[in-house]
Amino acid sequence: MGYSEAQFAQRYDLVIHLVSTAHGAEEIYIEQMTNNPARTESPQEARELDDKVLSCWASHPRVLRLDNSTGFEEKIAASGRGVLDMINGD
Repeated sequence: MGYSEAQFAQRYDLVIHLVSTAHGAEEIYIEQMTNNPARTESPQEARELDDKVLSCWASHPRVLRLDNSTGFEEKIAASGRGVLDMINGD
């Protein structure tokens, strides 16, 4: 697309990364695998892909990484707070 990595990162004010359940909530990931035929990666493969996606944003100044220490609803709420913080300049 003709962008440098820095130019690409500058297009976004905030990056929100919802960590895969394969990181820290493997039992949920495995359950999701059985309920979703499109989920073909093993937990290990999913962790590797998740890490690669996050590393793509390493140069971005504002990355909000939401891990699996809480439930999904809290991750969504934290995403909203992150957006509001960014808008408010926090």
